Amino acid sequence: VSTQSTWVNNKPTILEVYTSKTGKIRVKHYNKLKVVPMEVPNIKVRGDVKVCFFDHDPISADEPMFHFWFHTGFLTDEMKLTLHKSELDGACKDKNIRFDSEFSVTVHYQW
Repeated sequence: VSTQSTWVNNKPTILEVYTSKTGKIRVKHYNKLKVVPMEVPNIKVRGDVKVCFFDHDPISADEPMFHFWFHTGFLTDEMKLTLHKSELDGACKDKNIRFDSEFSVTVHYQW
């Protein structure tokens, strides 16, 4: 998870605020499950936030699967943000090979 709420030399700067590279969050292939829960430690973000998902490869570099951006100013009192396949950069161009047509990501948050 990264945020652009930091400014350096009058330019927005991406600041990584959380990564799962520590090995705490690993999702194996859950082809038959409809929901794959992932808990992220309690982090605070503000402004533009980018969330990236990678396919971990123990031999070579991790491959980016998809990502999405949201701005915290547009979050609602519903306390969740759901993005469908067509709204996810990298997944939207997939021809139902990696992601089925019903694929979506839901982010639950709190104020």
